[in-house]
Amino acid sequence: MGKSALGLDIGSSSIKIAELQRTGYSIRLKQYGVYPIPFGTLENGEIKDPQLIADQIRRVLNDLKIKTKGAVIAVAGQTVLVRHIKFPIMAKEELDSGIRFEAERYIPYPIEDACFAYEVINEDAGNNEMEVMIVAAQRQLIESHVQCLKLAGIQPLAVDVQPFALVRALGLTKTQHNKTMAVLDIGAGTSDLVIYRSGSPRFTRIIPIAGNRLTQAVANEFKKSVQEAEKLKIKLGNPLTEEASTDEARVSKAISPVLDELIVEVRRSLDYYRLQQRGDEVDQIVICGGGARLKGCETYFTRELGMRVTKGNPLNLLTVDPSDELFDTAPVLSVGIGLALREVE
Repeated sequence: MGKSALGLDIGSSSIKIAELQRTGYSIRLKQYGVYPIPFGTLENGEIKDPQLIADQIRRVLNDLKIKTKGAVIAVAGQTVLVRHIKFPIMAKEELDSGIRFEAERYIPYPIEDACFAYEVINEDAGNNEMEVMIVAAQRQLIESHVQCLKLAGIQPLAVDVQPFALVRALGLTKTQHNKTMAVLDIGAGTSDLVIYRSGSPRFTRIIPIAGNRLTQAVANEFKKSVQEAEKLKIKLGNPLTEEASTDEARVSKAISPVLDELIVEVRRSLDYYRLQQRGDEVDQIVICGGGARLKGCETYFTRELGMRVTKGNPLNLLTVDPSDELFDTAPVLSVGIGLALREVE
């Protein structure tokens, strides 16, 4: 029996769970699931009703017959920050004291309310300079997730941030060392854009245009409930459809303006990053999350952005029991798989 690990991704509309098991050099997706939660349960990433989510987690674990009692979780939202700061090369003891002072300049809330960590990612001896990545999150946000797990009887093994989990799940740090890549996670409430170079996030942005906006557009077009519109979006959604007077064309007509808004914001972010990084160009965008399940989505983004856009597949690093349901669900599992990989890689 190999080592098992559980990744638990608590999003604004659902809980995504992935259990991985390592045996030798092989990592198998042992179990997975996506379970809805009530709208408004999370606010800017913070769990407002930990007991409600804890009860749902217990039901999920029971349904999937998962016995693993420890999990890795992720936090996200406007209060989660990733910053890169230049320091003169110095000993760790000096850096420890200097980091807190520098962190206060970048964290937009009292330092006493923050949890933060840092990592030296590059040293340039010639210029006596090192680059340090600081990751910070509001303490209240982290505590809401930790409390939720404890109420569910689960031991929190680590608290990660979503960008790191995504990059790990998609295997991009292993294959694209010298490229500048972007990952666009199109969730329910927000789309999270992360630009990274050499496996390290350099730019993050939360865009308030995502799956719920697409669903509402379909609901308005068909005069349907949100639940019925969600099913139509998943079944018929394809922004490339152009045939007149078909339901597919009506869905395309409804979702295309929303996707175009998202594309405008992505383009603005790429331009801003290029300006800030003195011309560093993003080579490729990888899309994942529930929005990536739209048929033709990557082709539409490629056409509109004029650059290579591909759909991320978090199953590439894993041994799986193939099924249509799994392949359809895979884009939504990216964060959960990336969290579990932290423990078994």
